[in-house]
Amino acid sequence: MPNSSSWIGEVLKALLEHPNWKEGEEHGGQVSPETREFVILVMDGRVPILSPENLHVAHLIPVVGNLFNCDIDTENGTDDTEFCVKITTNITEPVIYVKLARGHRSQNFIDEVFRAAQNKQIFYILSKFCFGLSKDFQGVKFASTAEVQGLSWLRFYEDLKRHSSPGGDEQDSERGIDSVSEDFKNSDTDGEGDEDYEVVGVERESMAKGMTTLKGRDTIIKCVLDSKQEQFTDLAGYKVLIATWNVNGQSPGSICLSEWLARTPEPPDFYAIGFQELDLSKEAFLFNETPKEAEWLTRVKEGLHKGAHYKKVKLVRLVGMMLIVYAKENLIKSLKQVHMEYVGTGILGKMGNKGGVAVRFELEETSICFVNCHLAAHVEEYQRRNQDFQQISTRLTFFLQHGIKYIKDHDLIFWFGDMNYRINPQFMDAIEAKKLIQQEKYQKVLDKDQLKDQMREGNVFVNFKEGPINFKPTYKYDPGTDNWDSSEKNRSPAWCDRILWKGDGIEQIDYTSLNAYTLSDHKPVSSLYTANVKVINPTKYRRVYEEALKKMDKLENEFLPQVTVDIPGGNLAPHSNRNEIHFGKIRFMEPIKKTFTVANTGQVPVRLEFIRKLDDLYVCKDWLRIEPLAAFIQPGETCEIELQVLVDKKSAGNLNIGKDTMYDILVLHLESGKDIFVTVIGEYERSVFGCSISALVNMIDPITSISPGKLIELEKGQMPMGVYDIPKELWFLVDRIWRMGMQKESLFTQVGLTEEILQIRDWLNVIPNTPIPGSVDSIAEALFLLLESFPEPVIPFNLHLKCLDAASSYTSCKQILKLLPAAHRNVFVYICSFLRELLANSDKNGLEPKLLALLFGRVMLHEQNWNTKPNQKVDKDKATFIYQFLVNEDYGEDL
Repeated sequence: MPNSSSWIGEVLKALLEHPNWKEGEEHGGQVSPETREFVILVMDGRVPILSPENLHVAHLIPVVGNLFNCDIDTENGTDDTEFCVKITTNITEPVIYVKLARGHRSQNFIDEVFRAAQNKQIFYILSKFCFGLSKDFQGVKFASTAEVQGLSWLRFYEDLKRHSSPGGDEQDSERGIDSVSEDFKNSDTDGEGDEDYEVVGVERESMAKGMTTLKGRDTIIKCVLDSKQEQFTDLAGYKVLIATWNVNGQSPGSICLSEWLARTPEPPDFYAIGFQELDLSKEAFLFNETPKEAEWLTRVKEGLHKGAHYKKVKLVRLVGMMLIVYAKENLIKSLKQVHMEYVGTGILGKMGNKGGVAVRFELEETSICFVNCHLAAHVEEYQRRNQDFQQISTRLTFFLQHGIKYIKDHDLIFWFGDMNYRINPQFMDAIEAKKLIQQEKYQKVLDKDQLKDQMREGNVFVNFKEGPINFKPTYKYDPGTDNWDSSEKNRSPAWCDRILWKGDGIEQIDYTSLNAYTLSDHKPVSSLYTANVKVINPTKYRRVYEEALKKMDKLENEFLPQVTVDIPGGNLAPHSNRNEIHFGKIRFMEPIKKTFTVANTGQVPVRLEFIRKLDDLYVCKDWLRIEPLAAFIQPGETCEIELQVLVDKKSAGNLNIGKDTMYDILVLHLESGKDIFVTVIGEYERSVFGCSISALVNMIDPITSISPGKLIELEKGQMPMGVYDIPKELWFLVDRIWRMGMQKESLFTQVGLTEEILQIRDWLNVIPNTPIPGSVDSIAEALFLLLESFPEPVIPFNLHLKCLDAASSYTSCKQILKLLPAAHRNVFVYICSFLRELLANSDKNGLEPKLLALLFGRVMLHEQNWNTKPNQKVDKDKATFIYQFLVNEDYGEDL
């Protein structure tokens, strides 16, 4: 390996997919590979990596096929200084042996390869110049020599390997697989040129819990460079057009969107186009299926500016929310780390009638995020809108090669959509608002705008900006006209549709609404911006890099990293050491946050990260969240670490029965330094949420009156059985809905308020002689939460597959019901009887059996693994099983 100041010396070993593309076939905008072929590369990274010529490919190991295994070889003769890894296939193919020197770098590599083989999933980290792809695969096998000769695509990598070698050294390209072991042995030696080989294999949850790490001296240098970015970057301006429209479920027909999307003299560089209420049908709500996606996409393509050629970057849709991002064709190759995500904030915290969809990417050295949202409706529900915003902000997470990013972590953020904030009716009625609007005195009306009120109070969109509004309210119009709402509700006009931004370097050029469009009860809105992105100046970069490298060499020889941890006294447990944080009483679904500070008191920059303990899969327990998981601190600077404890449906059951405790030890690792241990302690207040059905039906007293030992005995079935037919808590919730909400519109589709749900939780834990608090919507959501929190669902896990197989036959479904434990069967029959009564009032409440079947199918047959990705077919089969008991006339016979 050359030793030069122009090289970081970073060596990465990675599995790359080289797809064999099947022409003409597309799936969701992605070309589908007909077959899958892979190549393992060992790469040297030249700095700065500005082009393919800056990469040196040292080795090629082609891979094709179905399966690979990785084992420590105990039969091959090795001494105490090294060990041998055997990589083989499940068929008679050549076996590859890689000898590695013992040490933490080799062990990290092996850990990740093992995990990759077990998880059947690879996540690639390939420095700034990213060849990596992240896809599920069934496994791989190493190719024989004959197979290698038949892989014509390998020539690209062979050419890259030859031509990018330092000094054009072709001798290196002839080295075979055997030389890999020597490189690994050398990588665990001390001194200059110390190198990390790393294959990172993780699942999405693993990354979220901090299973991956970025190690080594090079990472610290990268962090130093990041902190000095302004010294080697210039700004380049790009035009971005943001557009949003709630189309009220209408088809576009032959509508022309040019006036909305192509209204500027010069074509924008990027488009981010958001729709809400794309489809209001039950099919779209239930199964996220709609033909209107393709219809509107066609019209959008036709409406883009004719002065440039555009290519779709990403499309993401959740029910009626759709976001399409376009870029000029010549800019597509400049985009890195392109990802999309979505979050539903409807009932159960998942239903996509409300929520947000987002697309993010990196352009040059700037990260950009677009968020399209649809928040809770109705003038009085501003708190629910605030709640929806917070949910989107905290739950929408991008899983990237170098870690996870939330919306807030991006340099430039554009957030837009139907935010549904209205004119505050307490201070201005509809008549006065319309009068002022007619006089174009918009500011007087906007002074009573709920969104501006909530932003001023710091409840939502903190540090976001919005340009001056000099256009008429965008809602609500009689469709097909420019007339204000003339229905019985006579809604006051409001600027529901908004575009906000956050980040240095964004300049708004205009902000307008298009009144010419009358298709919907909303008007479309658009805004043009100049977004200034950071671009590396190679000359400046090399100078700053070389200075950082020289300084790091000097500091490494003279100093070790030193930090102090400062935990505020209010966080400490009584009589604890200084590194123990006490959260006090922890209650179900009630998050508590505490912070502590890490200060760099040494002379060198410090990179710190929380790492897994020995034999643990995750950095922390599932009721604990750490932010940030890793940080870089310059000498004299500090970093604030936030810990959040939240017991939810995932963790409550184990805490109730003592399988888990509110105790965890966090390992804070200093790169090239010592580990610091931080203890987290809390006292969980047990709740009926997380108790099993069998325990609840035998629980005579409220749970707050039951000792932990007795609760454990109830959970184990060691107490008298059969006190109640169904849990009393379930009866109280259903009875309250039966008395208050049988004819309520939007029942089970409107989200409850978090504050009210917590009050309902407290009531159920104590059962006082007072009515259950909260609105019907909050009680309905509490019912869902209780059903979903049962550790063993109403339909036990061992019967799920039978239910799905039998879903199409009512007779078969009834037979399966007889296999349920008595208490579970009673709960199932009770819930279905209640739902049938609700459907008898469908002329008032508007409920349909398919909707109720889908919602209750998800909670009465909830998944055992909470991180299981939604499966549309499974959800349909669950719904069909429940549906059978809602519509058949002989319901109740033989049950």
